[in-house]
This record gives sequence, C-alpha cells and structure tokens, in this order.
Amino acid sequence: MPDADSPSAVPLPPAALHGWRAGSLVLIALSLGLHVAASVRAEPLRSANDRSRWATVRALTERGDFRIDPYEFQPRWSTIDQVQVDGNLYSTKPALLPITAAAISLPVEAVTGWNLAKNPEPHTRWTLLILNLLPFAAALLAVRNLLSDVARTDLARYLTLGTLGFATAISAFLPVFNNHTIAACCCALAAVPLIRIRRGAQTGGDRSEWRIAAAGFFAALTACNELPAGLFGLAALAVCLRADWKRTLIWFAPAAAVPVLLFAAATLWQTGSLKPFYMSYGSETYEFIRNGQPSYWMHPTGLDAARDGFWTYLFHCTFGHHGIFSLTPIWLLAGWAWMHSLRPLFTKSADKRHPLAGFAVVTGLLSVAILAFYLTRTENYNYGGRSVALRWMIWLAPLWALCLAPLADAMERRRWFAPLAATLLALSATSAWLDAPDPWQNPWLMRAMEERGWIDY
Repeated sequence: MPDADSPSAVPLPPAALHGWRAGSLVLIALSLGLHVAASVRAEPLRSANDRSRWATVRALTERGDFRIDPYEFQPRWSTIDQVQVDGNLYSTKPALLPITAAAISLPVEAVTGWNLAKNPEPHTRWTLLILNLLPFAAALLAVRNLLSDVARTDLARYLTLGTLGFATAISAFLPVFNNHTIAACCCALAAVPLIRIRRGAQTGGDRSEWRIAAAGFFAALTACNELPAGLFGLAALAVCLRADWKRTLIWFAPAAAVPVLLFAAATLWQTGSLKPFYMSYGSETYEFIRNGQPSYWMHPTGLDAARDGFWTYLFHCTFGHHGIFSLTPIWLLAGWAWMHSLRPLFTKSADKRHPLAGFAVVTGLLSVAILAFYLTRTENYNYGGRSVALRWMIWLAPLWALCLAPLADAMERRRWFAPLAATLLALSATSAWLDAPDPWQNPWLMRAMEERGWIDY
C-alpha cells in the first residue's frame, strides 16, 4: 500500500488525461504568446554581452569573418566583451552560436530586406524569434508529453509545466541574444529521451535508437553552449551505456560528435586554434591598450571587480542578491524534492516507484557540482556580470522543474501543499518578469539592497 505521502500509481482515466492534454496546450500557447510579446518589445543591443555576439553576426554576414573592430566607434555597437589579437578585435564569445544566428540572419535579410546595420530592431527580433522561441516551444512540448506519462497527478503536471513556461530566468533571457536559453532548451530536449531510456531499461520498454541519438545530440549541444554542462553530457552517456551499451556506441556517440565537431571547427575558424577566446581571460588578449585607452578588463569595476569572499559569494549565489532561491523561490521545492527523493535509498518507501525519483537525485548532485565549479573560479566572482539572475545556472532550470513532479505527486493529498506551491510559483513568475524584456540589469533584489545601503559594489 502507498504511504501517506504517496499517491496511487494507477494511471489517470482517459477523460482526465484528455483534460490535461488540452489544458497543457493552452498553457504552452499562453507562455509562447507572452514571450513573443516580450521579444517584440525588447530593444536590441542593450548590453555589451549581446552586442558582442551581434557584432560577430554582422561581421559574418557582411564580410564573412569574425573581426568586430570596424564597429568599435559606431553608436550602439561598441562592447567590452572583446579581445585583441594581432591588432584586430574579436568577440570573447564562442563562435558556434553566432554562426548559427548568421545562418538565420541571412534568410531574414533576404526575405524582409532588413539588415543589422540599418534595421537592427526588426532584424534582431525576427532572428531571435527563430533562434530562441522555436527551441523553447519544442522544449515545452517535449516536457508536456513526458509529464503525460510519468507524472501521476494534475498538480505535478501543471506545476512542472507552469514553472518551466513562466517562472524561471529563461523567461527573462528569451528576448535577447544569449547562450543560456539555448542551453536550457537543449538540456530539456536531452533530459526527456534520457528519462524514457532509463524507464525502458528498468521495465524492458522503449530504448529506441532515435531516443538514444537525440539524447547524445542535445546533451552535447548543451555542453557546447555551457561548457560545465559537459558533466551533464557524461551523465547522459552513463545512462545510455547502462541501458544499452551497443546502441549507445552506434547511435549516441556519433550524434554527440556532431555538435562537438561543429563547435571545434567554429572555434578553429574564429581563433585559429581549438581554444575559445574566453579561455584566455586574464591574458594580454583581454588586457590591452588600444588607441591609448586600456581595455575594460584591465581595471574592471562594479560586480566585475570580484571583491566578494567565498562565503559572501556563496550566500549571494543562493539566498542573496543573485540567489537561486531568493529570486526563484519555487526552487525551494526543487531542493526539497532532491532530499525527498533520497528516501528510497534508505527506506522501503513506495516513493521509489516514482519514475522521476532517481532523476531528481542525480539532478541534485549535478547542481551541487556545477555550483561548486563556479565557486572555485575565484577570479570570476562577478555573479555573471550585470544581469537579472545567476545566468550561468539557467541551463539547469528544466531539470529543476522536472524535479517538482515527484514531490508534487507525493504531497498531492496534503491540503497545504498546493497553496504553498502556487504561492511560490506566483512569486517566481513575478520575479522572472519584473524587468522584462531587459535582462541586462542588476536583479530587483540587488537594486533594493543597494537602495537601503546594505551592499555597495
């Protein structure tokens, strides 16, 4: 018999499942509509970060190279995210994503007549609708279909999908050019087949070749956009090897090799080596004098000065001005879910039968490892720079959202849980959309703390 915290594993009747399927499509449509509206309102070239990428796209579409120095004195096009090599300026950002954007930008220009130099607003908006919104829609649909099979209650389904669709920092960054939202979408598109592969290995069910290939491709593409996500790629490889090592070698490995080889080729084209420019931080490529002016990175200011110590940095990364939990309080439930899913390891609880329990445990370990990696980079204690969230953790949001399902299923009979979850979801959505559509500013919490004199950067 299930314990007091665990609902029955009997699947929902068809009528109830039809209700979820229709309601979930409405939820996805509403999410996409809001994000399209935010993208249309977004002003391009607001930040040095995305100007650096857009300048590369412009260079590629205008001249077929990566030099951005022709734009250094043009209004709205200058950036601090640049390096100097042999007297030329280049973006610090890896080349694969700008090349992808350029491949979208050229048809947009051909169809509309808009180019980046003369029509940056409409051109960037249409390009980003394709580059950012289409993968986000695919991720939402993939998660929706998975929840239809693995979540046991409507509470778990709507909480998970609602969180991913409205209440994470993904929403804040979708209107702008960045690597974090692409990584998050790829992470979701890798996690869904991985969960199905793992279930198939446990039950003797589906371990089809295309799922294994999709897991490999999207896990590798996640790592190409967020280097520390290579750990996620290794975890994906381990899951597939354990499920079916022969199919993994035949399908996972070649599929994963595609984005990795493209990333390597793009980097070689941009830098002349396999080392991306951002890995030379602290060297003369970052710290240089040009036209009598020192580069920004010779004397960084504000958050970039990285003055906080370890414990202060850890606090602000979790519960402070850039806090994972303070800015997105629904993740408190994700943390609870990680601990709750550990119970089957030490008890005979019925919770161990939940299809996402093991996934939640692995996600918790992965999250701690990723945060620990960034905590070791003491020279980069800048919280990701001027942005509304701890942006280098955004790619984990789909994994955290999926962790909510086993907890919500287990707590569905607790009358207080649904109001608590709804409150945390509402607070998280408010926080995510408070500064939309411009994520290139300090978080609302940091601004409030500065106004009260609690912090001073």
